[in-house]
Amino acid sequence: MDCPKSLTVGGIKIKVAKADLLSGGVFGQYEHDKHLILIDESLEGEELAETLRHEIMEAALCIGGTAFCEGMETEAMVRCCDSLFFPVWDKIREQYFS
Repeated sequence: MDCPKSLTVGGIKIKVAKADLLSGGVFGQYEHDKHLILIDESLEGEELAETLRHEIMEAALCIGGTAFCEGMETEAMVRCCDSLFFPVWDKIREQYFS
């Protein structure tokens, strides 16, 4: 599975590139000022897909302005969706909408 080289969130084009990030302890990162998502080059399959989804959510929160509200922890919101919302949604989607 490969990932797109770019995508659009809220009308803003975001480049997607692979890099050596795991040596720094991260799977992916979103750089808002550069409109760039970096994904560790070793990721494949579901791990790649979930990391890309995570970084797209980070981008959406930044582009939408939510990430810049005082007291809002973007990473906490994204991890909540990753851990709680998406597993439930994926099961419902598979059971009722496949």
